[in-house]
Amino acid sequence: MKWFGFVLSTLLASYAFASSYTEVIDYYNSRQDQYIKPTDATNTNLLQIENSSENLWFFDGVLNKKKISVYANTHLVKIKTNKKTIMFHLKDAAMLSDDTSHPLALDQRGIDIYVHENKNKDKSIICISSLEPGVSGTIPFGQVYLITSPLKSPALYKLPGLNASCLSIILTNNNEIAFPLSKMTTPQMYGEIILQYYNVSNGNFKKLDEKQILNIK
Repeated sequence: MKWFGFVLSTLLASYAFASSYTEVIDYYNSRQDQYIKPTDATNTNLLQIENSSENLWFFDGVLNKKKISVYANTHLVKIKTNKKTIMFHLKDAAMLSDDTSHPLALDQRGIDIYVHENKNKDKSIICISSLEPGVSGTIPFGQVYLITSPLKSPALYKLPGLNASCLSIILTNNNEIAFPLSKMTTPQMYGEIILQYYNVSNGNFKKLDEKQILNIK
């Protein structure tokens, strides 16, 4: 009976995690100022490297009329254009001091790459995401990395892990790229979730006035 109780509580917790995360994603998708949209997801390809335990995920396409390739594995992201190649180590990503999610690594079981094009190429962005390595899809912690101005002066940012998603990124009325830091008011995955928004610029973060409170049932 103890075993049954443990399994039941685990299943109920997993359901609560999945349900709450779905509600948060629905909120992200409902915003008029959502910057990265589901349609910005690319057809990511998998390259299995011989004699290596790691997989390489990549995308080849066009951004602002330039050919671009994006490669990602557990600890690295590489962006290649006709003129240059830039490599980022995830451990070097700028991140909020309030973000305690670890490790700084993508899950090689599956990596998603989003590319959003803006006529102003400085506002074009790339977002790369996965589950946290080793966790299941029911846990609302993700690894999400934002690359701003990838064709001119790329900078790498890590989004906070709780309820992390490329779909959370918005463009403010001041034409700023921003994302939320998600906090829970209860230990359970229901109740209030507070979303405090920050913008990103030149490797720094600025806390915005906007704060949203979601009531998760």
